[in-house]
Amino acid sequence: MNATKRPAHAPTVITFASSKGGVGKSTCSAAIAGALAARGDKVTILDLDDNGTLFRWHQKHGAKLRNIAVTRAAPDTFNDTLNQAKATDARYIIIDVAGAFEATMIKAIAASTVVITPAKLSEPDLREAGKILAEVNAFNQRFNADIQHRVLINEAESLNPMYQRHALAEVDASALVRFEHLMNRRAPYREIFITGYPPHFAGKGRATVEKAVTELNDIVAEIDAILTNTTKAKAA
Repeated sequence: MNATKRPAHAPTVITFASSKGGVGKSTCSAAIAGALAARGDKVTILDLDDNGTLFRWHQKHGAKLRNIAVTRAAPDTFNDTLNQAKATDARYIIIDVAGAFEATMIKAIAASTVVITPAKLSEPDLREAGKILAEVNAFNQRFNADIQHRVLINEAESLNPMYQRHALAEVDASALVRFEHLMNRRAPYREIFITGYPPHFAGKGRATVEKAVTELNDIVAEIDAILTNTTKAKAA
């Protein structure tokens, strides 16, 4: 009897979580997945959002999204779906949770190495980020885990006006830890679910696409650093 073939490595699980809708979880998931896939890493996205935005996106445009697979996940089958994704050759599993505080979100957080909360520089978005941070901290404390949490500021102004600098300073003075690099308000992000192409797949030649690719590469480099430091901490 043949044994089930297992992947040579355990995939890294990254969850985009916020209990608030409209913060950009699906857009950030697709954009980061595109950046990872463009460098040759296979990515599986688990779409837990009730709207199924990422699942429908992949159904329509999947043929041109190399290295990206999307699976629709339901709360009652989440564990089985996650285990099936882990048994593939995916290097990364990205979980896009629904914009509601529910048990499946806690399951996704528990399965993650990194939890990312997208947020605009608004009080409601950042307040929700604080809730997710509290859940991550509680889980880490209860189970002696080392799940990392980061806030990803999106829809930022590329000119970085004074109000934005002031808001970022307030975030930095809080308990929240954010990515140094921001996702600025750019057309290529809004076009993902129209053309089907994340910035890394959109082709060269447009300055706005190149700028989006650069900032996504910077964010992925920060994710790599988080994963490296987490691995070193576990080894120690």
